[in-house]
Parts: sequence; structure tokens; C-alpha cells
Amino acid sequence: MTRSLLVLGAATYQLDAIRLARTIGLRVLTADNVPTNPGHREADAAFDVSTVDVDGILELARREHVSGIIAPATDVAVPTVASVCRQLALPGPPVDVVQCICSKIAFRGWQRDLHFPHPRWQVCQADRIEDVARAWGLEGSLPAVLKPNCSSGSKGVFKVSRSEEIQERHQESAAYSLDRQVLLEQFLPGHQGTAEGWLTDGRLALCVLTDRLIALPQSLGTIGHRVPTSLSGSEQTTVLTELKRLFERLGLTDGPFDVDYIVSDGVPVVLEVAVGVGGNFVTRLVRSAWGVDLTEAAIRFAVGETVVVSTPARMRPTALQILGAATGGRLDYREAELKRLRSEPWLDWLELDLPPGSVVRQFMNGRDRLGAFQVSADDRETLSRRVDEVTQRLELRVETPL
Repeated sequence: MTRSLLVLGAATYQLDAIRLARTIGLRVLTADNVPTNPGHREADAAFDVSTVDVDGILELARREHVSGIIAPATDVAVPTVASVCRQLALPGPPVDVVQCICSKIAFRGWQRDLHFPHPRWQVCQADRIEDVARAWGLEGSLPAVLKPNCSSGSKGVFKVSRSEEIQERHQESAAYSLDRQVLLEQFLPGHQGTAEGWLTDGRLALCVLTDRLIALPQSLGTIGHRVPTSLSGSEQTTVLTELKRLFERLGLTDGPFDVDYIVSDGVPVVLEVAVGVGGNFVTRLVRSAWGVDLTEAAIRFAVGETVVVSTPARMRPTALQILGAATGGRLDYREAELKRLRSEPWLDWLELDLPPGSVVRQFMNGRDRLGAFQVSADDRETLSRRVDEVTQRLELRVETPL
């Protein structure tokens, strides 16, 4: 009998997993509450069930006799995966760990209690938001970061530099949180990074450290990754040591992970942890740079296969760039240049989501992306030049601001 894999989410960032799972012979089911999402058209069967509806997903998984469940590139569905997998005795992340890391408030409290470095933080209650905003302004704690407690993809995350902004953005941030709770925390300057990899028997079988680019000043959304990391050898060792300690204390021993961190004043501070493959096509970057397909590993792991992941000896310098607009308006770019760019041997891939003339929003999070591309080179200097060449030749711009 053909094994079935249930994929929670069918948006752009789930497409790679859906396609790959079908390629390796699995029957793929997709579930989310957006019937127009592109992944539904590529699945063997699609279901209009919210990814946070635990009872609905449990009923679906039982009825379809699934062999595994994954939620690639989306944190909000991970608690559903953990709960349903436990009830059906399927491979999945530990429920207690997921409850901790998928709530930013719970995770910050965990870091505090176990003496892990963390930013100063405070829960923002709607009825006290004016007092909170005033206190942070008076104490000189701005800029700060306002973020939803339970969300993903940088949705509802804002860098706020004035007390008034905290009040102005609070309701918008809360709208993106499953429980309507909002966290205000210290903005830490420093080196932004992501760790993407795999745990086997409690050890880091693979850990790729990237330089993570964010869309400051308008948002903290990810707009790209670069490898190899620009951190020094000693800084990399410090980060890896902190990650090992983190996973040990959490009790995570096997499977994929995605960690955002910042090295501030020489100290690595973990910002977020996910038990799954990351978004923004970071697994494509790992596959290109290292030759390791973490998406395939996660799929096979989810259906109970033994997965062996190891660190290759050599990494190819690679850059992943997310395209977004600095302002809202009408999109334009050199459409004729797409074919010529795609023929370049150093361009791994280039995707544009919308045709010229489309009305677009200012980039604030992953939902606002206009496209993406990935390039490779023999060194970081050439890599940067090639990123610049793609953007210059494409000449993406927004006209007639809204």
C-alpha cells in the first residue's frame, strides 16, 4: 500500500516538500484553510482544514491512514503536528518542547529560568499598553521589538523606536497571534544569523550557520541568507556550543531544526527555535551549498524511515535573496531580462511571483515577497557582485505609490 504524507500548509514555501514527497513515491495530502493556495493543486488530495485545528487534522489523519505529518516552513502548525503525531503514535516532535518554543512568551521564560542569554522582555496587555509604552520610553529601552506570541514568518513583528509606535502597532501585532498575546522585547544590535540543521542522537549531525539579512528599517522580516557565515572561527564555535547546550536542556535529540540567533557583544542569543525545516527557501540554500537535502530528510523522518545526515567536507558560497518592495505601489521590472538571467551558469534559480503592473504592498514579512533568487560563486566577494548584478539587471521597482 502506498504510504500517505499529510502536509500542513499548501502555500509557496510548502511547494518544495509537496513536490519532493510525490517524487519519492508518497501519496501527498495537503491541509489548510486557503483553498487557492498553490500546493493544493499539486497534491494527490487537498482538504479545507485549518492547520491549527487539532481535532480536524486528527480526524483527517485517522480517516486517511497517514504514515506521517509535517509542517514545513510554518511554525504555527507545529503544535498540531506534535499533538496529532503523539495521539496516532507517529514520528513527531515532543509536545512539551513544542509548547515551550512555539510560544515566544513561554520560551523567553524558559531561557530566563535556565539562565540562557535573552533580551529583556515583557508581555503587553491591551489594557496596560499605554503604561508599558511610557515605561519603556522613559527607561531608555527603545528601540524595541513588538511581536505576536504565536505566529511565524515575521508576521506582526515590528521594530519600534517611539513609545507611540508601541501603542499604534500593538493591535496589528495581536491580530497575527493565535492567542492575541503580544511580547515587547529589547532590540539587540549585532550579527543576525540562522542555524539550519539536523540532530542525531543528541549531536549536531549537520549545522549550517548563515548570515541572515533583515529588512531594516521597515521591518525585521528575513530578506536573505549568505553562506559561509562571516563569523570568525571562535564565534562559530561559541554559537555551536550554545546550540548544543540549548538542545540538551530542551531534550531535543533527533530531527530537523531551524534557529534564529544574534551575536551581540560577542554573546550568542537565541531568538527563536523551530523543530522543522525553515522557511524562505533556506533548505534550497543548504542543498545547493552543502549537497544535503534537509526537506527530503524531514519527509523520510516523518514517515518513520531511518535518516542519516552528515556534514560534507566542502561548502559552496551561496546567496539566497528575497525580493520585496520598499513601498506599496504598482510593480514593474524588466521582464525580458528574466530569460537572459536564467541562462547564467551562476544563477541557481530565479522566481517572480507577480507580473508587471501588479499592485503590491511594502515588504514587512514573508507574505509580501515578490519573488526570490539564489546565486553561487567561488568566494563571498564574487557572490555579492552577482547578487547586485541580478538586482540591477532585473531593475525591480514600484511606481505610483499607493
